[in-house]
Amino acid sequence: MCTNHRTWYCTTNITFYNLTLQSLAAMYLAARRGYAFECGRLYCTYTYIRKNQLIKCPTNTSCQTKRRFHRVGSECPRQRTPIKLENRADSFFTLKDIPINALGENFNVIYAQAGPKDGDVVLMVHGSPASHKGFQNMAEPLVANGYQVILPNFPGMGWTPLPSSGCYNFSLPHKAQVLQGLVEALKFEKVLMLCGHSMGCQAILHISSLPDFMSKCQSICFVSSIGMRPHKLASPYFIKKWIFTGFYHLCQLPVLGPFLRDLSDPLFQKLGLKGRTKEAQVNSSQEAAYFDWKGAETAVDIFRQRELPMLLFQGDRDKLVQLDIALELLSGLGIKEENIAWYKRKTGKDRDDFSDNVLQRGVVVEGGDHSIFSNSVDIITPEQLSFLKAVKQQQPDSQDRVNTEEK
Repeated sequence: MCTNHRTWYCTTNITFYNLTLQSLAAMYLAARRGYAFECGRLYCTYTYIRKNQLIKCPTNTSCQTKRRFHRVGSECPRQRTPIKLENRADSFFTLKDIPINALGENFNVIYAQAGPKDGDVVLMVHGSPASHKGFQNMAEPLVANGYQVILPNFPGMGWTPLPSSGCYNFSLPHKAQVLQGLVEALKFEKVLMLCGHSMGCQAILHISSLPDFMSKCQSICFVSSIGMRPHKLASPYFIKKWIFTGFYHLCQLPVLGPFLRDLSDPLFQKLGLKGRTKEAQVNSSQEAAYFDWKGAETAVDIFRQRELPMLLFQGDRDKLVQLDIALELLSGLGIKEENIAWYKRKTGKDRDDFSDNVLQRGVVVEGGDHSIFSNSVDIITPEQLSFLKAVKQQQPDSQDRVNTEEK
C-alpha cells in the first residue's frame, strides 16, 4: 500500500513576472515531495509541505477551480481530457483498456492486442520512454504464425495514465507489479513468451521475485537488455543519478518545467529515446534515477536459478548497452558461449541452426543498434519462431500429443 498520502498545504500566488528565488526554491522542494502544479494561466498556485496545517488558498487569483493543486500523476482539473484509443481501420493493433489492481491502487491499463484470441500468448514489454507501437515490426510475423500478441503500456509512458495518488514511481519493482496485475486481470493461464526491450527486460527480471507470475511464464526473450553495470553514457552513475533526479523534479515546476522539457527533447531524440510525449521522456529519467544495479545482479541470479528457456538478442553497435556488458549478462543468465550465434550482414550466421534441445540461446547482430527489434526483423524473426517451436515441443501437453500420434 502507498503511504505517501500527505495533505499538508501552504499556498502562495505566483505570476509570470514575480518568480523570485524563494518561490522557485519552495516549488522545487514541493516537487521533491511528490507534488505537481496546475499551470495554464497567468496566475497559478503551488503547494509547499510545511507543518500539519491546512491554509486556505487566496481568493485574489484568476483560477476558477477550488482544487488549485494536484499530485504527480493526477489529472489537472482544467486539462482533463478523455483518452481516445486510436483504433483506426488500418491499424495493426487493437487498443483496449482494462482495470487492474497493483500496489494497492487501481490502474486503467491501456494495452494493444493483435492475433487470434485462441493463439499462444506472447507478452511484449516496452522500454523507456516508449509504447507498444515500437514492437509492430516484431509482432507482425508472430501474428502471421498464429500467436496472440499482447503489448501493455506502462503508466506515464504510453497511453496508460498515472494513478491519482502518485504511488507509482516508475521503478522496476512497480512495473513488475503492474505486469502481474495485467496478466491476472486478463486471466491468462500461461504466457508462452515474455519478451522485453531495453529497460523492459529489467522489468521482466524483477518479475522473478513474483512466483505467482513466473509459474505462468514458459519462456523469456530479451532484446537489447540493460546489463548489470552502468554503460559508458551512465558512468559514473552516482553522479548521473542525482542529475536524473534533479532534472525530473525541475520538470515538474511551472514555467521552468515546460521550458526544460522542450529543451531536452532534441537530446532524447538524438539518443534514440523518443517517447510518446515529452512528459514520458521526463518520466524515463526518474526511472533511471531509481535503477538499482546491485538489485539487477540479484535479479539475474534468481532468474538463472529458474532455468527457464531463454533467448537474448543484442547488437554489437548499441550505443546504450555496450557489447561487453551484454556478454556479461549472457554469462550471468547462464547462456553458454557455444550457444551464442553471431550474425554478419554479408556472410550470415556463423553456425548451424540451434537444435531443439538448446533452450538458452544468444544472438549477436553485426551492426545492430539499440533498435534491432525494429530494424533487424529479418534476423530476429526466424530465430524467435525457431525458439518458440522448440519451447512448445518441450511442453508436457505437446509431448503427450506427439506420443499419441506415434501410437
